[in-house]
Amino acid sequence: MDRLFEFLKKYWPPIALVMMAVTSKFVGFLRNAFIAYFFGTSAQSDLLGILLFPTDFITAYLINQTIITALTIFFARDQSEKQQIFLRTFHFYRVILIIVSVLLVFVMLMLYPHVPWQYSLLAAMPGVFYGMAGIIQSYLNYNRVFFWPGAQELVAHVILLFGVVIASQYGIYLYVVVMLLTGILRILVMIPDLKRYLKGKSWVKELFGIQKVGFEKQLLAYIGPILLTFILSGAPGFIILDKLHAAGEGYIAAYNYSNKVIGLFNPIFVIPLTTYLIPTMQRWVEEHRSITKINTVAFVLLGVASLAFAFIISLWPEALIKVIYARGSFDEQSLWLTSRFLRYQAFSIVGYALMYYLLQMTLLSDRSKRLIWSYLIGTAVIILLLFLLPFGPYITVGVSLTAGVMVSLILLIL
Repeated sequence: MDRLFEFLKKYWPPIALVMMAVTSKFVGFLRNAFIAYFFGTSAQSDLLGILLFPTDFITAYLINQTIITALTIFFARDQSEKQQIFLRTFHFYRVILIIVSVLLVFVMLMLYPHVPWQYSLLAAMPGVFYGMAGIIQSYLNYNRVFFWPGAQELVAHVILLFGVVIASQYGIYLYVVVMLLTGILRILVMIPDLKRYLKGKSWVKELFGIQKVGFEKQLLAYIGPILLTFILSGAPGFIILDKLHAAGEGYIAAYNYSNKVIGLFNPIFVIPLTTYLIPTMQRWVEEHRSITKINTVAFVLLGVASLAFAFIISLWPEALIKVIYARGSFDEQSLWLTSRFLRYQAFSIVGYALMYYLLQMTLLSDRSKRLIWSYLIGTAVIILLLFLLPFGPYITVGVSLTAGVMVSLILLIL
C-alpha cells in the first residue's frame, strides 16, 4: 500500500491527466449519444455536422495538440521575458484565428447556401475562443501547470451535453450559441492559473481587448510552415463533406459518429502521455540526458495498444455502435451506415496514434521539414484516392484516410 501511495504521489500529474481525459471522453461520448438519440442520421444531424465544421477545422488544424506542443517548445526556446513573449504570441495568433474564421465563413456560404448566412457567421466564432484557450494552455503547460488546462475540455463537454438537449427542444442552431459560450468558458477556467504569470496585468484587457500587434517574425519562422501545412492538410475535410452531402441524407452524421469512436484513442492514451512526457523530455535534452529508451518504450506501447483497439473496432463495429448510439431516433439504417464508416476507418487509429507521437518528437528534435513533407504527401494521397476510388462513400473515405495517414507515418519513421 505504501508503494502504491508513493507511486501515485510521484506520478500524479500524468495519472490526473489520463483520468480527466477518460472522463472527458466519456462525457463527450454521452453528448454524441444524445445527438444520436434526438437526431439520428437525419437532415438535422447533417446540418449540425456542417455547423460544427469551422470549429472542428480550427481545433484540428490551427490549435491542435501538436500546435500547443510547438508553442510550448517555442516559449522554452525564446530567450525573451516569458510573459512578454506569451502576450505577443497570443495577440498575433488571435489575429490569425480571426482571419481563418472569416475565410471559413466564405467557404460555408459558397458550399452550403441553404444554411442562413447569419448562422454560418456564428458557426465560425467558437473556434476563435477555442484557439485562444489552446494558446493559454500551451503557456501554462510550459510552466508545468496541467490540471485546469487539462480540465477545460471536460468542462466544455459537460456544457455541450446540455446544449444538445437545448438544441433538440428549441432548434438546432442554438447549439452553435452554446458552443460560443463554451469557448469563452474554456478560457475563463484557466484565468486563475494564468493570472499568476501575468504579473499584475489586466487579463481582460490582454485577452479580449484591442492590442497593438507586431509582426512576429521569429514565431512565424518556427511555427508558420507547420501551421500552413496543417491548414493545407484540412483540404480533404471539405472534399469529404461535399462528397457525403451529395451521397444522401445521414451520411455526414454517420461519418461524424464513427469519427468520435476513431478519435477515442488519442485523447485517452496518446495526448495525456505526450502532454506530460514532451516537456519532461525537452528538459532532459537541455540537460544532455538520453531520451532514446523512454522514446522507444512509448512508441512500442502506443503501437501495440492502438493496433489492439483497431482490431476490436474492425471486428465488432456494429456491437460497439449499438452500445453507444442505438437509442431513440438512431434506427437500424443509422446503425448500419455508421458501422460501415467505422469498419473501414478502424486501422487509421494506428496511424493517427503513432503519427501524433512522432509529430511531437519531430518538433522536439527540430525536424519540421520532415513533418511538413510527410503531411503534404499524405494529404495528396488522401485527395487522390477520394477522387479515384470507385467504391461507396464509406469505403472510399475510410480507405483514403487510412492510406494517407499511413503514408505520412512511414515518411516520418524513415
